[in-house]
Amino acid sequence: MKSFLIIWMVLFSFNLFSNEQVVNPLLYCLGDEEEYLHKNKIVGAVYKINKIFIEEFSLFNQIFLKNHYLQEICFASKAYSPSINLLKHLLLNGEEIFEIRTSSILLNTISLRSSIQGLVAKSPNIFLNWISEIQTGAPSHDCLDKYIPQLADLKFKVKYLEEEPDVGINAFFKDTKTIESIFNQLKNLDRIFEKCKKDHQKREIDIIKGKIL
Repeated sequence: MKSFLIIWMVLFSFNLFSNEQVVNPLLYCLGDEEEYLHKNKIVGAVYKINKIFIEEFSLFNQIFLKNHYLQEICFASKAYSPSINLLKHLLLNGEEIFEIRTSSILLNTISLRSSIQGLVAKSPNIFLNWISEIQTGAPSHDCLDKYIPQLADLKFKVKYLEEEPDVGINAFFKDTKTIESIFNQLKNLDRIFEKCKKDHQKREIDIIKGKIL
């Protein structure tokens, strides 16, 4: 609910004090999602990411999604919530999804562009935190890794190679085909969890029967 109040205050002050009267529709979109999560008492990964994005875009009223990305993120794609769709497009398309609408001086435009770059740079960590949250609700500790091998490979690279000279976390997210494949497979999360549950039950039976020590 705090996030909803942030949005209202930002939009109200924006209309009072700005000559640029266009309100950012992405904030409305994220606000609707936040209200839905609140009413349905949904917490966890999606709630946290929604809060992150609301706080980010509440600070930068002049950073907009390009219209076709706005339609895709907020309205067209039902496989994921707007926050997760936004995260997906940040990872796949980076700065390309945004446009700056301002009549201010060049210095302000440069600052806004820097803010966009900062958000894009954060997106891999936001993604990994989301995956960690999902994994905590999985039937087994290796559930996602077992059925989404590309994700297991990505996590391995991040864990063991990130500290190598000249290698940062963002380097492992440049393979957009792999990232898109991971998102596509996560659409079937319920099915994956069901498989993991059956695997876990089978293992428990095998342990009881003495087939596994």
